[in-house]
Amino acid sequence: MSEQTIRGIEDAIRAHIADIDGLEPVVGDWFLAYAYMSHDPDADDGISHHSGYTAPDSTPHGTLGIGRLGLRILERDLIDGADDEGEWP
Repeated sequence: MSEQTIRGIEDAIRAHIADIDGLEPVVGDWFLAYAYMSHDPDADDGISHHSGYTAPDSTPHGTLGIGRLGLRILERDLIDGADDEGEWP
């Protein structure tokens, strides 16, 4: 991804944390996975499916760690679900 896109992602992460916690963090490791489809006349159904990820220029181990941590949090939230008031654990 372009440097401008990566800076935009980091700005969005900082803005989200500031909105939620009122903090002005220094964003370190992060991991963004994505999936998309595109028209592909050579595919059987005419649609080609893709996935990928992007991360900052930090240590590969930090990126792997935050990716794994994010998946654990997501799995916990999906398995435990929201409480009676709609709040997630």
